[in-house]
Amino acid sequence: MLHTDLTKRHYSYTALSNWLLCQRRFYWAYRRNLVLDVPAAAPHFGQAIHAGLHRWYETGRLVDTLEAFRVALRGAPADVLRTPEKGELILTGYTKHYPQEPFTLLANEVEFAVPMPNGSTIIGRIDRVIQWGERILVKETKTTSGGIGAAYFKGFSPNLQIDMECYAVAQHPRWGHCDGALIDAIQVCKTKEGYARDLQDRTPHDLAAFERRYARIVHDLEVAATAYETDLTGELVTEQDARNEYLQNQMMCTYFGECPYRRLCLYNDDGLIEGHYKLREVEPQPTPEAG
Repeated sequence: MLHTDLTKRHYSYTALSNWLLCQRRFYWAYRRNLVLDVPAAAPHFGQAIHAGLHRWYETGRLVDTLEAFRVALRGAPADVLRTPEKGELILTGYTKHYPQEPFTLLANEVEFAVPMPNGSTIIGRIDRVIQWGERILVKETKTTSGGIGAAYFKGFSPNLQIDMECYAVAQHPRWGHCDGALIDAIQVCKTKEGYARDLQDRTPHDLAAFERRYARIVHDLEVAATAYETDLTGELVTEQDARNEYLQNQMMCTYFGECPYRRLCLYNDDGLIEGHYKLREVEPQPTPEAG
């Protein structure tokens, strides 16, 4: 899986969204490369659902789908909602809800590394690329414990992740353009499962706007990263000084529960790292290619 690498100027949606949420969160996650020692249940469960759906679109066999889910869920932290039984129920319901698709599958899970005009590279993974009529679309699956009505789908337009994935498809020589995304929502609740989809348009103007917006985000991020290495006299600053220059967005500390790095900012004690965090495991990166 592709990972952000600041030294190579490889940036994922997750890294950029962390920067926009809170510079200090970006510091912990990508300058210090820390992740929780015990991962949160929701992301792990979502990844297992994605693994099952990848197999579903690969084989069309429910038995293979459920097995891929079980394997991906191994080692997941305990959660009263996100259980193996709930996951199997969700995936079985998905295959019944969408027994036949109205689109043609062009690609099933696509990793991309697209060089950008500013010399950096956007990286990531697209769940699926599909063709629906004459339209080339990203198909992005999302799991959520909230509602999946009109209010939920408003969150994907505008949306940095969808813009980035559509841009990557448009740059790919195999497709050459992208008309938008099919948001494939799966509701994960104690008493029910839900499924809903929504089409999101993206025009060439939208993708050009993403390119400009991306360049500004990366510019600000990289200026900050280099400026905080030395003080005004040219002397190297301490790690503590550098950390303090990454501004906290305190409105995000308890947004959607709690920031995973809240305790490090709250108590300002690096001794809390041991026992709570570990270094992110980073796999070798492929050489970027257009698309």
